[in-house]
Amino acid sequence: MLRAVSIKPSNIQSYDVLAKLYSNKRDNTKSIIYYEKILEYKPRDTRALNGIAKAYSFLRKFEQSVFILRAILKNKSSQYIHTRWLIANL
Repeated sequence: MLRAVSIKPSNIQSYDVLAKLYSNKRDNTKSIIYYEKILEYKPRDTRALNGIAKAYSFLRKFEQSVFILRAILKNKSSQYIHTRWLIANL
């Protein structure tokens, strides 16, 4: 996967896979790095923002997590039930 990113750095799907891989391994710091790479190409990518918020909550950085989640809700419609669930369960 890292090779795919080195060949085509704008490949958002590769960053997403890497972020989820590190998240599953509970390496939330690296997970955040790859989610932030997605945001370099798609600044309002809700999945990446949710991923960062989730990683912050696992790192016990609740203020940063809630800040991101509230920003998502402010900019998006009520279809983001998962975001609302994350806020409710922090």
